[in-house]
Amino acid sequence: MRGCLIGQNVQYSYSKKIHEALGTHYDLISIEEKDLDNFFNNIDYDFINVTIPYKEKVLKYLDIISPDVKKIGACNLIKCENGKLIGLNSDYLGFIEAIKYHNIDLNNKKVLILGTGGAEKAISYALSNYKCVVDRASRSGKGISYDKINSHMNDYDVIINATPNGMYPNINDDLLINLDNFNKLNVVIDIIYNPFRTKLLIEASNRNIKTINGISMLVYQALISYPNLDNNTSASLIKLLEEESNIVLIGMPYAGKSYLGRNLISGYPERDLYDIDEIIINRYGNIEDIFKDKGERYFRDIEEEVIKEISLKKDAIIITGGGFFKRCNNINLLKANGKLLYLNRTLDELLDNYDIAKNHNRPLIVDKEDLVKLYKERHNIYLDIMDEEYR
Repeated sequence: MRGCLIGQNVQYSYSKKIHEALGTHYDLISIEEKDLDNFFNNIDYDFINVTIPYKEKVLKYLDIISPDVKKIGACNLIKCENGKLIGLNSDYLGFIEAIKYHNIDLNNKKVLILGTGGAEKAISYALSNYKCVVDRASRSGKGISYDKINSHMNDYDVIINATPNGMYPNINDDLLINLDNFNKLNVVIDIIYNPFRTKLLIEASNRNIKTINGISMLVYQALISYPNLDNNTSASLIKLLEEESNIVLIGMPYAGKSYLGRNLISGYPERDLYDIDEIIINRYGNIEDIFKDKGERYFRDIEEEVIKEISLKKDAIIITGGGFFKRCNNINLLKANGKLLYLNRTLDELLDNYDIAKNHNRPLIVDKEDLVKLYKERHNIYLDIMDEEYR
């Protein structure tokens, strides 16, 4: 079987990994709108997946349009059978299955969808299966304006992002809405899956709101092309993609982050290891000298630049410096594609490791008193920003 994905900037898509895991030859084709005519005149595929911004534009090329596509007004799956192009929409089915997978009950909920494009149309159609009230927000004038949403308190239970806002590589896009304005909010769903956690999902998670990214929806909509597969296959594929998230080791100096990172990498030979401090040393010289000659602010500047670069990696183990969190943006960057694992050592353990260590070249720790002071300053911060704890 041969399949492909067409859209813009599709080189960042995980669809290839899903379909190739199922034995399909699969191509990612970034295409300009002016080239669509030529593409559809020379098709050599069994099926075509369609993503932003062509889910509505491909309708004119179809020979047969399914009832669902007619109702939704958007197509994301084209089957090529006997010389005919058959337009389907698997997005709405993928969304329904993802909701089931995450045990989300949308009945009697008030839902806000961000966006009014092809993805929103499919999600709105899916939501018609539930007894819920649905509003839409956009910049286009359709639905409620974002300014109006942000101008007063709102009583939505669920927010669904159906826009490309925050999608890789633009992971630092400004948020469309301010989550401080939502008092009843208990679930935020973002159909984006790259990065694993958009800024919207990170902000929601920081408020202890349940978050769901687009991986499960991506898997379920892809499996529509394989009707004989079971639920075990979908769960395995979801796990396969989720395991590509980075392991980010955070914690105090003398906690053993480097030691643990090197032990972890031996158990995950497919992962790459990145030590932020080592990268800085290789590029800029000794960290103690950097602090002495140019000051901590300069060090934090170059540390942030390195983290911006390394945070875009996938399937990696990342070792952070003890004070990386001093730039709040670093936390969001590392959380976008990774889980922050806090090596929570007691103060006594840290002091013991200090005695054992032969190298004390740390600019902020001259003696044990400095280590004690830093521990008291940082321990609760690590607890606040971590995803998981490691003892």
